[in-house]
Amino acid sequence: MAFADAVVAEHGVPDVVVNNAGVGMSGRFLDTTVADWNWILGVNLHGVINGCQAFGPHLTKAGRGHVVNLSSGLGFVARATEPAYCTTKAACSTCPRACGPTGASRASASPPSARA
Repeated sequence: MAFADAVVAEHGVPDVVVNNAGVGMSGRFLDTTVADWNWILGVNLHGVINGCQAFGPHLTKAGRGHVVNLSSGLGFVARATEPAYCTTKAACSTCPRACGPTGASRASASPPSARA
């Protein structure tokens, strides 16, 4: 939150906030440990949530702005070899509709994946 406050104090409310965080992880579901899930969720999903929560109040107060959460084409594909990654990217695709700031537009961008 301090980062968003500093950005707004120095530059004003941004017109566009892009949440772009992601790490990959391969491995079948039963081979993916709780620690693995916590790590990938922490980066891929909580990164988006933190960005929305940090800048959302500023965009809501201004009544304008746009939030873009970058996802992946693999968020729409259930791959047996990458269940954790696919799950986090599916959540990132849904997140803007569920928790975007009031008064700001929101979208997710899911580039096609060569691996899909």
